[in-house]
Amino acid sequence: MSVDFDSFLGVPVDSFERPQPIPLGTYTMVVQSYEIGESDVKKTPRVRFLLAPVAPGGDVDASALPPGWQKRTLRHDFYAGGGAWRIRKFLDDIKVNYAGRALQDVLPETVGMTCQAYVIQAPSSKPGSTDIFNEISTTLPA
Repeated sequence: MSVDFDSFLGVPVDSFERPQPIPLGTYTMVVQSYEIGESDVKKTPRVRFLLAPVAPGGDVDASALPPGWQKRTLRHDFYAGGGAWRIRKFLDDIKVNYAGRALQDVLPETVGMTCQAYVIQAPSSKPGSTDIFNEISTTLPA
């Protein structure tokens, strides 16, 4: 999403508000994109998927969904090394065929695929912060 910076500069500062986290529970999610990078601290190679909620599940308090909740994206990271098996489970959950194929060849096929994701609310890890963020705890097939 592109922002017209000149228009942004004219917005009253007191109108800026932190988005409220979405309620915990199960959501149908769609993979919007992926990126290859590394963790901030240890520089461990990772694949990051950006998932967008499409619909809340029956365990979500729909009355608590904040405005614009469907425009959000949640990160779902997978790191190289001992935990790399988790990416295989995720690929199973979004029904991407990976048999005999390298990860780099499979990644483009993940965009647009759907799954169920259990979303939790987690506190910020920054010392002194009281911020609450959404995280994807686990995924299941759609």
